[in-house]
Amino acid sequence: MEIPTLQGEQTSILYLPKEQNLLIVGSAGTGKSLLAMYKSIYLAVSNPKEKILLLTFNKAVNNKIKEDCKKVCDNLKQEYPDNLEINTIYSFSQRMIAELSSHFHKNGYDSTHAEKVIQFLKNVDRDVVPALTADKKASLITQALEKISKKYNGERIFERDKSTYIEEIGWIERWDVQSIEEYESIERIGRSKHRIIRNDRKYIWEIYESYKNSMQSSGVNRLYSFESVYRYFNQLLETYKELTFEDEGKLKFYKYVIIDEFQDFTPAMVNAIRTLVTSETQRNANKSTYIIIGDVAQSVFGKRISWKKLGFNQHKKHQLSINYRNSYQIANLAEKIAESPYFDKQNEDYVKQVIRDVDKVLPTIYRFESIEAEIKEICNLAIEKGKVGSVGIILPKKYIKNVQNYFDELNIRVKGFSNSYSYSKIQIGTILQVKGLEFETVILPFKSENQYLKDLLEDGFEVKKSKEENILPENTEEILELFITNLYVEVTRAKSDLIISYSGEPTPILPEIKDVNFIDRGYIK
Repeated sequence: MEIPTLQGEQTSILYLPKEQNLLIVGSAGTGKSLLAMYKSIYLAVSNPKEKILLLTFNKAVNNKIKEDCKKVCDNLKQEYPDNLEINTIYSFSQRMIAELSSHFHKNGYDSTHAEKVIQFLKNVDRDVVPALTADKKASLITQALEKISKKYNGERIFERDKSTYIEEIGWIERWDVQSIEEYESIERIGRSKHRIIRNDRKYIWEIYESYKNSMQSSGVNRLYSFESVYRYFNQLLETYKELTFEDEGKLKFYKYVIIDEFQDFTPAMVNAIRTLVTSETQRNANKSTYIIIGDVAQSVFGKRISWKKLGFNQHKKHQLSINYRNSYQIANLAEKIAESPYFDKQNEDYVKQVIRDVDKVLPTIYRFESIEAEIKEICNLAIEKGKVGSVGIILPKKYIKNVQNYFDELNIRVKGFSNSYSYSKIQIGTILQVKGLEFETVILPFKSENQYLKDLLEDGFEVKKSKEENILPENTEEILELFITNLYVEVTRAKSDLIISYSGEPTPILPEIKDVNFIDRGYIK
């Protein structure tokens, strides 16, 4: 596939002064990741003695950008710059933890965090310390819960489902909460379910501390989870910048740091990046220039705190507004979704898209009598569409195996979004995996009312439906905002062809669409 060149406002941003920190915001399809890629190559080629870092949140996007960068360099007859590192924030943090720890050890500096890393790597003969698995983490939190609940026998907070404590401790790690005082006072932004009153937070904190101690015990031998790896990285960075090294003992840090899809980074990730690029305590590294790129309207993980409030406020802001990806019909559908009262348009970094008049096929909506019939037809549709272009099927995780099995029966090879981007015409996965990708055809199955109600139930909302009642429950603004955002992101992955399907009745968050092909596959009301 040919890589697009920059155009219009994208080109003007590419050649902005190199030493200027930038915040680049844009709506879906405006070429944000494309610009991140070109900007990274431009900075690397024009600064061959400096290190350039492009960080992404999503593994699939990271793989795609790496492949596309190589293609761009080939088209320009330019050797791929060896001073450009493209990495996910998770893999980068893991590598830097090992590198910093080794540096401390080699130079004779004491650091408890670093020594733990060195000891672990020595014992297991690995390059990086792996994170605690999700299953093991859940087990350790459950054990901590049982231990602390015995201490406070009779307290009702311990009667909750164990998922409450697993979710809450994950939130503490993602939001980089450092103390019981901070935890008790912090506003619970980004929450989806399992509300916990402030008076009960002291018990949750005890469970959290017990879980951390168990994780680093000899029996488990892990230093961090997937959510807390960034805090560990940040602690090592802060220690490094407070020490004094001779010139020959200094690490070479990054002159330019580019962040793609900033809206999905957690506060723990942002805090680590801030320490990496700022110079307030740096004795051993030069200040980095940062470029933050993203779209606040596409945060599929729920609300995030603003980067400005976390210390990123010394930059020039630029907007990308022209939608180069989607056809006129698909872009209009996305705009219709954005008209929902639950779609956040009040954020200062929100950008309304400018739709180009590029006429393609109308979106198609299929209605089926059963999920089985739906799976069969969407797979056959994907096969047909895959003959002429790329196809992405975005669906709930619990249906992936069913769809995959049907493709296997047909002897059709499909890949997940997180695999290499180029080798399969048909790719399949969830909304959390597809961020930043695009396809000629996107298929969105299982957009039914029943699936919507099940999703609400999983998030702790029980809905009693009747013909007279609206099925949107009260006090669900946050979760409905997330549902609407997810639908907006899914729809805008399609370049020219969009297929939506459901069995029974459609999800109530799907807006009424006039310009659409509607196909009824035998549903009888």
